Amino acid sequence: MPFNRDTLTAAVFALLAAALLVLGGCRQELFRDLPERGVNEIVAVLAQSGIAAEKVPVAKSDKYRVIVDAHDFAAAVGVLSARGLPRREHDNLGQIFQPSGLVPTPFEEQVRLVYGVSEELSETLSRFNGITENRVHIVLPHEVGRDIHHEARASVYLQYDPEFDVELLIPRIRRLVSDAVDGLDTANVEVLAEPRSQLLSATPPPPAFRVIAGIGVRSEHVWRFFALLAGVLFLVVSLSALLAWTLIARGTPRG
Repeated sequence: MPFNRDTLTAAVFALLAAALLVLGGCRQELFRDLPERGVNEIVAVLAQSGIAAEKVPVAKSDKYRVIVDAHDFAAAVGVLSARGLPRREHDNLGQIFQPSGLVPTPFEEQVRLVYGVSEELSETLSRFNGITENRVHIVLPHEVGRDIHHEARASVYLQYDPEFDVELLIPRIRRLVSDAVDGLDTANVEVLAEPRSQLLSATPPPPAFRVIAGIGVRSEHVWRFFALLAGVLFLVVSLSALLAWTLIARGTPRG
């Protein structure tokens, strides 16, 4: 195949396409379809651990994606798991009791109410410092004939940061839950708390950098840096040759 201007042009475009593929392969999606508030928290936590993350809106929705470097994927998962992120989205009472056109039975109404209160309490507990994960289970008295079986009870499960003194928080949690449920005494609120796994809590070391020509480059990206640098030089030389070729062709008289 003769080497002419068309061949050179095709080579330039092929190089541009290869560079885009190399750059695109450096990034990996960590999460998607998350609310903006949750994504902002994730990006901030990763930044504190030396991991750069990007917030990208999802088309035609109010949700977002989180993008990280492919080499940071495992470390990002570990950091976020230690912090209980992303947080579970909780339903509120307004969502649970939306009109459906059907008339619920008293039992269904009670089940929905208990679930709604549990979700609201869980959302509140998730905002406490040191609490990384929680679940709230409520059991209300129920009638069998004319008899009322047992008193109202509640169980709360907590996972917390090992560096946090959760014992100081448990009495406040008992009071919060008992005040939110009619007829629930603090003595009937059981709280089970366990520390988050130390393995997950370990913060990964910051990435190692190499300084090349005054530019800080992550060690695992050095080959990409030189590959892109060689590609840019080749592109500049190719475009210069193409321009010179065009100028010469225009100045050459035709017989």
